[in-house]
Amino acid sequence: MALIFCDGFDHCATKDMLKKWDYFDVDYFYIDNINKRTGNGALRSSATYAKVMGKYLQNNFQTLVFGVANNLTTIPDKDQYIGYSFLVNKDINIDVRIYYNYFVKIYRGTTLLGTSTVPITIGNEWFYLEIKIYLHDTEGYVIIRKNGEIFYKLNSIKTRNSIEYCNHLRIRVQDYNAIIDDLYIDDSNFLGDIKVETLCPSGAGTTTQWDALSGNNYENVDEVSQDGDTSYVSTATANEIDTYAFGNLTTTSGTVYGVQVNMTARKDDAGSRSIAPVVRLSSTDRIGNSVSVSDSYVNHIQMYNTNPDDSEAWTIADVNGAEFGVKLIE
Repeated sequence: MALIFCDGFDHCATKDMLKKWDYFDVDYFYIDNINKRTGNGALRSSATYAKVMGKYLQNNFQTLVFGVANNLTTIPDKDQYIGYSFLVNKDINIDVRIYYNYFVKIYRGTTLLGTSTVPITIGNEWFYLEIKIYLHDTEGYVIIRKNGEIFYKLNSIKTRNSIEYCNHLRIRVQDYNAIIDDLYIDDSNFLGDIKVETLCPSGAGTTTQWDALSGNNYENVDEVSQDGDTSYVSTATANEIDTYAFGNLTTTSGTVYGVQVNMTARKDDAGSRSIAPVVRLSSTDRIGNSVSVSDSYVNHIQMYNTNPDDSEAWTIADVNGAEFGVKLIE
């Protein structure tokens, strides 16, 4: 029972989305910093052509929950839709589409399973969509919620189209404008109408061992959108750590479902290199899972569903009091 991934579309420029998503149509999606729901930005599609973006998951899931805020800004016509697909590799198990006049259709592969009796939106408004699927030959289900309430569901049906799990989520927008924000993927639970907050370094942490290109270390990694080789910290010494202070969450009450640490890194020479995230709480560095670094900048993600200091649920005070950083493993 865990949060797998989230994105508030606040810290990547359009050209950098492929550092975080596995595929992304940079010509037809773009980060919109004006028509956002929360934070610094949202993701918007153009009104022409089919646009797709996708995320490959690290494991196979028979149950999966997907949530995202939607604002459908033009009335779809004929075959225009926004679709959320649950795939195993490249084969679609369940496909949920918001179609003409904003009615929702659910497909197993290309087989229509059901259509909602009422539209899910009137258009040009933000609403929070959640989809929960269970893949099975006879007892599968699809539950769709709007703003935390059940909108439409299908029970005791065949939801497995190929293999009885999914490991890939795809978003497709067919020929019309749509804006999405505050997205999450969970392996079991509805999280409700959530907000994804993005925090950037705001000061030096306890340990400053990496080398800054210029100035203070944290000033080289504090940009909202990663700027490549314009500013960075670096090291060639194994076990060196850099940690940073961060600003507080704007949210002052509520539940923290997880903390996702993002490290954008590359190596600049031959040979293998690996890094790991560092979470510092209660004067102790907690080292996360190591990842290999390639020759090009990639956004490496580690999700912490609980506070690594005590394995308890995160609190807002925990997040506000933590330092985050990076360690060179080898």
